[in-house]
Amino acid sequence: MKTKPNSRHTPGPWQWTAIEGGWDGVKQENGTLICKLALNEPENARLIAAAPDLLDACLETLTEIRAYQGEDEFCEGPTKDACDILKSAITKATGETP
Repeated sequence: MKTKPNSRHTPGPWQWTAIEGGWDGVKQENGTLICKLALNEPENARLIAAAPDLLDACLETLTEIRAYQGEDEFCEGPTKDACDILKSAITKATGETP
């Protein structure tokens, strides 16, 4: 499952890039600047650039757990903690509970 086509965020993939004046930035593949960060913060820029891929990974993992365990036992037992972490991350990223 990939991010929904009607998602409100700028579509990925995004990439970290150094921009003029020594700033760090995050851009779309087409070169559109998504955000500009303070000088010398490439770690934050890389994390932001990974956000669309991380959201897709969370959504896909939750879908696979749900398919493997079945709806009746979804996120119970040994996968409960992992499911809670995935759901929390998805909610933070989308504002919606999966």
